Amino acid sequence: MTAETMTTTTALPLAAGHRTLDPFHSAVGFTIRHLGISKMRGQFGHVRRHADT
Repeated sequence: MTAETMTTTTALPLAAGHRTLDPFHSAVGFTIRHLGISKMRGQFGHVRRHADT
């Protein structure tokens, strides 16, 4: 027996403005695949924690 589940999400509108992100709960990271065999992960140490929407 096979069961499929589908979920949908709806984004709430975000008012335009300047936002400051929480420095203790914010991170910028990335993953690079090499030849489909291995993954290399990394992150940036110093990032700007502001966002203009």
